[in-house]
Amino acid sequence: MTPTLLLAFVPFDHPCRLVYNRAVQITYRDRQYETKPNITARDAIKKIGLDPEAVLVVVNGKLMTDDVVLREGDEVRLVAVVSGGNF
Repeated sequence: MTPTLLLAFVPFDHPCRLVYNRAVQITYRDRQYETKPNITARDAIKKIGLDPEAVLVVVNGKLMTDDVVLREGDEVRLVAVVSGGNF
């Protein structure tokens, strides 16, 4: 019996896609980005057009510094830094 390769379309946000998609997933506000692994969070942030000083980096649920190297399958959430008020 010859093995058969089955190809199917899987939507971007479908849980099964995460098993086969080994890129780094980045979420900022309501936008989704995808980048290659083995780059720093700072470089990924710049690549998507944001200022690294304006966001915090959360990788797989943990707050990290922007010099962390992003690995295959990482899920990254960028959180906008908000400041202000009178001192």
